[in-house]
Amino acid sequence: MSIATIPSRPDGAQLEARSISAIRALQSVAIIDGIAVIAGVVELARLNALRPDALVAELDLAVSEAVLALVGFAQLAAYLLAAVFFLRWFLPSYSWLPDWSGVARKRSRYMAGWGFFIPVMSLWVPYGIAREIWKQGERRWKEQPPLAGIAKPVDNVSSWWAMYLLTGFLGNASFRASFRAETAQEYAVAQGVTLVSDGFDVAAALVAAAFVASLTAIQRPFVDTASANVAPVESTVALS
Repeated sequence: MSIATIPSRPDGAQLEARSISAIRALQSVAIIDGIAVIAGVVELARLNALRPDALVAELDLAVSEAVLALVGFAQLAAYLLAAVFFLRWFLPSYSWLPDWSGVARKRSRYMAGWGFFIPVMSLWVPYGIAREIWKQGERRWKEQPPLAGIAKPVDNVSSWWAMYLLTGFLGNASFRASFRAETAQEYAVAQGVTLVSDGFDVAAALVAAAFVASLTAIQRPFVDTASANVAPVESTVALS
């Protein structure tokens, strides 16, 4: 069971540090997915040159499957690492919301983690939490603007969530197409679907990185202000 420690005392510097770690992890995902796209293009070109009705069992796919498996493993490792760093940032972002906004959370702070894993609810709960943080930050920004010269961040909460859901759908479609492929033509179609999925994964990772930066920026000035008024007590939250 993995445990994420969330300081109960709001800390703008720590929130910023955690956001930077999440952004770098997401950028790594984009890079690895980019490599997967290149590997997919090469494999698709090779498959298109084969006889369409050739059975997959008759094809010599040992080398290509080994390369794709290695890339796939790297993608999985990058995704898991990015998920850990993302939750390390998202959990305190929601946990500290009442401290700097003066408004109670609509959900338990634990839902900032579990909301991604509970069936059905995972389709809207994380988005709702992110939107809640954004709205309170936007309200505070209007009531008490930060120092002059600090530009208001761009609202990309909806873009992040749309890409998150889209890539989940495409990933599922890619898996199903690959599982059913029996001929060279079907295998090429499956590889094409995977290629599209990986391409959108690159974009989704970059959009997610921009989302982390924006959501951090909208609350950072007020987290710093709130930190002086909360006692430094530590709490722990189970992620899985």
